[in-house]
Amino acid sequence: MFCEGSALLYFSGTSYLGIANDPVFHERLASSISQYGSNFGSSRVGFMRLAVYEETEELLARYLGQEAALTVSSGTLAGILAYKVFTTVGELIFAPNAHPALWLDIPESFSSRSEWEETCILKSHLSGPPLFIYSNAIDSLQVIEYDFNWLQRLGNKREIILVLDESHTLGIRGKDGSGILSSLTLPEQVQGFVISSMGKGLGIPAGVIAGNKFWIDKIWNSPHFGGASPALPAYLDTWIQMQDHYTSLRTVLFQNLHQFENLIGAENQVLRSVPEYPVHFSTKKTLSNHLLLHQMYVSHFPYPTSLDEPITRIVLSALHLPEDIQRLATAISSYDPTL
Repeated sequence: MFCEGSALLYFSGTSYLGIANDPVFHERLASSISQYGSNFGSSRVGFMRLAVYEETEELLARYLGQEAALTVSSGTLAGILAYKVFTTVGELIFAPNAHPALWLDIPESFSSRSEWEETCILKSHLSGPPLFIYSNAIDSLQVIEYDFNWLQRLGNKREIILVLDESHTLGIRGKDGSGILSSLTLPEQVQGFVISSMGKGLGIPAGVIAGNKFWIDKIWNSPHFGGASPALPAYLDTWIQMQDHYTSLRTVLFQNLHQFENLIGAENQVLRSVPEYPVHFSTKKTLSNHLLLHQMYVSHFPYPTSLDEPITRIVLSALHLPEDIQRLATAISSYDPTL
């Protein structure tokens, strides 16, 4: 990237597979746009229905290990649509730091994730309407991997749906990049449900909702789904064409990740990471400026609001070359964490 006339190595953003600047993706997208056009603003429930939507959703359902799937124009809309349907029929309980796209009204807060887990377990042993248990699949900000073994302690007094936001894991983690949920062993009484942006690892400006067909049908029949413009068909067609290439890009990404971690060492005191995840978190507030002096731009800004403390993260992608990774590791090794 270029900033004020200076060339910087870019270690930020969420384009983990480098789709935003991938020439293969660009070529296939151009072909799809020539077929579908650059926009399609009609309702999905209208008279004209493009087959690419059903084809994409059937493939997504298989990919995510779910009965059915729906695509929408964004991950945020995916969260809103599910929320509006679920709140009419059940009780929703949100983990600490659940992404704001998952809820509309400020949810009940918990002092810790363990308190939230125990509350979910308690509620699951009480009769009542369906219980929707919401969580991010991973803490993508502070790079913390969640342990979901506690789900085995859930009761069976009511219908239970585990709703995971896979926005920062889809395309990266799990079997063939299918996310965290597909790798979990859920108790028999617990259904899995996916809400996710497709715009990060997969590079598709769309959102996906996937789960039991009963819930997907309810969302399909909701006025907010019918009243919304859909995901762009040209991008969905491109996603279908990209399956083999996504696999190749994941291989490159993990090669970059393994190279970087071998260079900085497991005992480094500057970064925190989890296996097979291309984001590294740091509590060192001066790290971003240090790397900027070495012509490297990393993620460092207040989140989720401008009043919060800045969060520093280094993001690797499939676009990085081995020499880029070497430069980054060398710059980090020269950083004094006591400053």
